[in-house]
Amino acid sequence: MPKNQFEDDGRTVASMDFDEIGSRYRGRAVRPKIDYKKRHQEIAELKMTPKERRALIFAVYSQLIPFVLIMFGAMALFMLLLMFLWQ
Repeated sequence: MPKNQFEDDGRTVASMDFDEIGSRYRGRAVRPKIDYKKRHQEIAELKMTPKERRALIFAVYSQLIPFVLIMFGAMALFMLLLMFLWQ
């Protein structure tokens, strides 16, 4: 009994067309170059008073320090848990 011949009926189960795959596989997008001299000048033109600068730094650190402490605390608890489990 001979094998049945394959007949292509034209249906597509999964399209292998590259345009339909998406940009995920086309490589990284090139980031625009940052002109640091221009950016530094823009920051220098803000003309912040020392009191405003201190307030800005304090605001940044008041948001950053609790996050860092929580992360280190979580890592310390995780290490303690592993120490107790491995004994």
